[in-house]
Amino acid sequence: QGYHETKPLVFHMDRSDSYQHINTSVYMDQALDYLALLYHRSGGDAGRLRFREITIYFRKPFKPGHAAEVELDLVEQADKIQGAVRLYHADSTGDRSERISVAMETRGVLADT
Repeated sequence: QGYHETKPLVFHMDRSDSYQHINTSVYMDQALDYLALLYHRSGGDAGRLRFREITIYFRKPFKPGHAAEVELDLVEQADKIQGAVRLYHADSTGDRSERISVAMETRGVLADT
C-alpha cells in the first residue's frame, strides 16, 4: 500500500548551525515526522513505525528563510516500510525549482506494540 503527500516547509534560524546551514539532523528529523504524519493521516498506527535506515542526498542545501516544497512517499508491504522525501527550493509565490535540492530514502519496520 502506498501513500503520497506534498507539504510546505520554511526553515528558521534555530534550525541552522553557526554558518547558517540547516543541520543534517534537522532534515532527517523533519522527514521522519512528516512520514509518520502521512501514515497516521492514511489510517495507519504511526506508533508502530520504526525507521532503521535513512540515506540523505544533497544537491543544494537550505539556509534560514528558505522555503521548501516537500514531496513524501511511503510504501507499506507486510511489516516493512520504505519512504522517500524530496525537498525542492520554493519561492515566495510557491513555485518550486525543477530539480530536487535534498532527498532522503528511509527503510524500516512496523513494530509490534
